[in-house]
Amino acid sequence: MKNFINDLFRERKGGKISSKKFWGNIFLILCGVTFVIDGFNFYNVSKDLFNPTLVAGCTLIGLRTIGGMFK
Repeated sequence: MKNFINDLFRERKGGKISSKKFWGNIFLILCGVTFVIDGFNFYNVSKDLFNPTLVAGCTLIGLRTIGGMFK
């Protein structure tokens, strides 16, 4: 489990920690928590706030994948 979590934040397996992947995962976690809390009707989230956060998180996670496609 520890290796799985470490690999979520590293550029390559056992490599350096990637700030893009770190912040992308933080954004996606916050987006998921917000979505769940909105589902419980504690408060209503505007889709104008939710969608850009989701796009930013997915973009930060996927930058390495897209960069690898054009090498």
